[in-house]
Amino acid sequence: MDLVTAKNNEYTIKIHSHWIHSTYHPTREAERFIQNFLLQHYQEGQIILIIGSGLGYLEAVLERLYPNISFISIDFSLYPKTLFNDKLIFEYNENNPTSIQNVQRALRQQLLHTITDENISLYALMIWPVSQQIFPSAINFIQEYMNSMRASAATLHYFGWQWLRNGFRNVLWWNKQIILPKYTHVVVIAAGATLEFILPYLLRKRENYFWIVASSAVKACRAHGLEPDLVISIDGGYHAGMYLHDAEGLDILNAFTGIASTNTSFMGLHSSFFDRFVSFSLQPIPFSVWGGTVMATAIHIAEQIATEEIILAGQDLSVINHLTHAKPHHIYNGMLAHHNRYHTLYSSHYPIELHSHATLPLYADWFSQRGVGHNTLLKRLSPSAVDLGIEEISMDRFLSKEAKLYKAAEYRTVPEISVRRCALTQLLQQWEEQLLEHPLSQFLYTEQISQITLAKRIGDIVTVKRSSCDLNERLRERIQFLHGYLR
Repeated sequence: MDLVTAKNNEYTIKIHSHWIHSTYHPTREAERFIQNFLLQHYQEGQIILIIGSGLGYLEAVLERLYPNISFISIDFSLYPKTLFNDKLIFEYNENNPTSIQNVQRALRQQLLHTITDENISLYALMIWPVSQQIFPSAINFIQEYMNSMRASAATLHYFGWQWLRNGFRNVLWWNKQIILPKYTHVVVIAAGATLEFILPYLLRKRENYFWIVASSAVKACRAHGLEPDLVISIDGGYHAGMYLHDAEGLDILNAFTGIASTNTSFMGLHSSFFDRFVSFSLQPIPFSVWGGTVMATAIHIAEQIATEEIILAGQDLSVINHLTHAKPHHIYNGMLAHHNRYHTLYSSHYPIELHSHATLPLYADWFSQRGVGHNTLLKRLSPSAVDLGIEEISMDRFLSKEAKLYKAAEYRTVPEISVRRCALTQLLQQWEEQLLEHPLSQFLYTEQISQITLAKRIGDIVTVKRSSCDLNERLRERIQFLHGYLR
């Protein structure tokens, strides 16, 4: 790796037959690249993440011509000369699989500490084109990570206000006695591998059961003509955008996960729902069954409804392609091609590839506790590789049963967890007093920026004008809107 003098007496360098910079005028090349980037990919106030800048001409030009723009620089080789010394260097061998794995692991750790699904809108990714040819493994990994964070952020921002309103509704709802109907026969559907096979058979019994469906299974059920009676979602979920869109027009019960109502900042996680949106004085808050998944919550609800029988369908709890039952139904694969929720800030709390085999016994144990000596109503349709300790019912037996759906008299049940309304009133008072300084305002401001950016890209001038109005006015409108829930 030898320095070569360009025609303007600056330096360039050649790696694996690729010239990192122009052999004529490296600085002018960098200036043109940056000008084009700022016009097409940069929003005012963003931090630029520079990848593979080589000898540092990009950083030098930014410091000289655009001193108000902040940036972080990452590279994958130590060069004999550089114009910028504060790079994060991750050296690796592109031809060594172990070296590639190590650098991706190191990059993940660094990126997780810097860029999350909450602050991704604050960063603009600048990749020096030649470096992508020289260091494809590392740079492609960074691009995939950024795509994942953008997908998560899109869901977070799109549903942020809905989650906030839903949080208030849940609190008020749980402060009252819950009124639920009693049904004799209930089926709870998950999005396991067997769902596609069993759906045509379930349709034959559609008038005989009350259907509770996990949000991830809604699309498949509706595609086959099975309309859910109740959809269960927890914490919105990383795929809420698609899942809940598919549940349009249905009754949706959106519970919050335990991790969402816990202060997770001590673990270095700053993006859980109530860390960002709700004062800690509100805890505990209505949440899904601790340690369980969407299905755990669905079963918990079913146990309060069913009088004679609960049947689990599509609950396979098995490893498929190194992922657990939590992997979205294959019907979503195309839409989720660039989105992997298993490698995010929540990785330690959800099943991920590295922990699949360790996680499965925990889930199996949870379901076993519900089946053995706890609830004789609970049965599972079709066997699976994982024994849940729950009585299994064959498809033939299921189809031959003469179950008749019967709605008993409505009954009242008092929830285990309740929160006083005064806590919500307190929160709104704090918000009004602090206004722009309050975490809720900070989130909504970020949400507004995202709305404006998206609207500009699709040419929605009305949304741009509406979103660009006085922020204080918008915040006060939302506070008054929430006050309405407390009346």
